[in-house]
Amino acid sequence: MKKVLMIAYYFPPIAGAAAVRTLKFAKYLSQFGWKPVILTVRNPDRFAVKLDRNGMGDELSEERIFRSYSIPLGWIFKIGRLGINHKWFSTPDPFIAWLPSAFYLGKEIVTDENIDLIYASCPPATGLLVSALLKGVAKNPLVVEYQDLWIGNPFTSYPTRIHYNLEKKMEEQVLKYCDAIVTTTNCQKEELLNVYPFLEKTSVHIVTNGFDPKDFSDVKPIKYDKFTIVHTGTIYGPRVDHFKIFLKALHRLLQRTEVPDFQIVLVGSLKRGRKFIHELGLTSRVILLGQKSHAESVQFALGADALLLIPGSPSVVPMKLPEYLAAGKFILNISDPSGETARIIDQANAGITVKPDVFSVQKLLHEILILKTRKIKKNTEVLKQFSDVELAKKLASIFDLVLKKSHIK
Repeated sequence: MKKVLMIAYYFPPIAGAAAVRTLKFAKYLSQFGWKPVILTVRNPDRFAVKLDRNGMGDELSEERIFRSYSIPLGWIFKIGRLGINHKWFSTPDPFIAWLPSAFYLGKEIVTDENIDLIYASCPPATGLLVSALLKGVAKNPLVVEYQDLWIGNPFTSYPTRIHYNLEKKMEEQVLKYCDAIVTTTNCQKEELLNVYPFLEKTSVHIVTNGFDPKDFSDVKPIKYDKFTIVHTGTIYGPRVDHFKIFLKALHRLLQRTEVPDFQIVLVGSLKRGRKFIHELGLTSRVILLGQKSHAESVQFALGADALLLIPGSPSVVPMKLPEYLAAGKFILNISDPSGETARIIDQANAGITVKPDVFSVQKLLHEILILKTRKIKKNTEVLKQFSDVELAKKLASIFDLVLKKSHIK
């Protein structure tokens, strides 16, 4: 069986969708001729990430996972609370101190494990730098993955043009080194091709985010005592502004209309906006549960009457969307109706997209709560294409193609 070295800082016990994506690929790739060997961090930075204490990584045997030490720099993120951009102190990200040990351990793994191909995931961008250095010394073919864009990420800002140009130069060198690129959306692909004209269209592949069917089998949904709209995952960056629009619409609806008893349940982190909930008098309606394990998040979603989705940007397709589709619940998507997330929801007949405008959101909330506009019928064909098994098969075919081309060279 061929071997792929998967470089990913975000990996269990780190919690979150980014870690889940890599885990699920590693879980299913062996079905398609590729044995994964994982290179990740040994001491996840407690200031920068949340940990999952429920054994999410137990799906893989530990002997396939290598962990290297990183100097903790996550405190740099705390500077952001003072209104100071953390990129003044870390380029390209606060995980850069992981690079030396990851590179040296990676060299040993490539040799000792007879690695055929290197695969690196971004974010963090540091992982791509590690992979480029390994490609330079080991000469293995390299595939880089963008769960989120590096340059062009709508959630990232740069303190000066110098910082932007420096990171763009870093990314350019990585992309010139790699043999293929994987993105999760067509918007990401088009953005890369636009920023870096030297890239060939055929070298950029789309492998969407997905869901593991096994995560939804024999799961006991959470039971609620009232009508419940659930949001899972972190609300941060531009998503906070759109979430505030949702709250304003909710506040207006409650002032003007008699509605049945209901609640909004947030499963995950809310970076900003707690004070706003209090100011609008919504503390009894909006329930903040904080970070939960992936398995618990699935339970909360399965028990919901409707699911709230806030991409934050038309070009962003949230990682949780496939799991929302798998849950089979009505999706209230607050985003640009012409965006990629809206297209997928419409194709799957899974809900309604409403632009982030107070009056538009208020009208749709009224329809959901009063007029019961929340019945959907699953499109099984659309859902199947988001299965982690199918996506791992697609990723394996990309690996096969890259490896074949490298042998021809």
